[in-house]
Amino acid sequence: MIMSAALLGIASTPLCWLRGGPSGGQFIGATVQSAVAIIALAGGFLARPAAARSGRVYSAADTGEARADGGAEALSGLRGDAGAGGGSATAERTGPATAGGSGSIAITGVSLS
Repeated sequence: MIMSAALLGIASTPLCWLRGGPSGGQFIGATVQSAVAIIALAGGFLARPAAARSGRVYSAADTGEARADGGAEALSGLRGDAGAGGGSATAERTGPATAGGSGSIAITGVSLS
């Protein structure tokens, strides 16, 4: 959102000048507008995502098959505490999971609680 506004701010200055030559006040206003837009654009590039700030990044990739029978539990991946403050979790190329019986859990990826 911020980067879109910054790009719009940068692009709008020359567009205003195409309608007519700038006066002294318009030139100063356009200069300030461009400087603020460039600062906002740089801030958008330098800002880190919330997941990186929180330090919690969960990932499970290429997990195998998980099966659970008769109330047992099987996990071929990662189980963790989601906690407070957010973070991110990804699961890629996970294997099949089968759960059988009451209370069985089969997970082949990321399980956060």
